[in-house]
Amino acid sequence: MKKHDYSIFSKKELALFLQNNEDNFRYITSPYDIILDQQINDTLEKIDENIKYGKALIEEYGKTNDAIKWLTETKKNNAEWERLHKEYDRLEKLRFPKEELE
Repeated sequence: MKKHDYSIFSKKELALFLQNNEDNFRYITSPYDIILDQQINDTLEKIDENIKYGKALIEEYGKTNDAIKWLTETKKNNAEWERLHKEYDRLEKLRFPKEELE
C-alpha cells in the first residue's frame, strides 16, 4: 500500500475522523481516502447549493428586474462556483491519482 501525505488535512479534521472512526480501521479503504471522500462530498454539496442559489437569482431577477443586483450577485456566485470546481478538481486528483486511472 502506498504512503499518503496526511499533512494536507487539518488537525481538527484528523482528530474528528479518528474519534468517529477509530473502531473502523478494518476497512479496505485507507483513512486517507475516506477523509478525501468526505471532503469531495462536502465540496459537491457546496456546488449544489451554489447552483440552487444561481437559479434563485434568476427567479428573483424575473420578479424584480433589478439588473444591477442580479449582475453583482451572479458575478459573485460564478466566482464561488469556479473556486469550488477548482477545489473539487484538486481533491479528485488526490483521491484518484493519474497512475491509478491508467
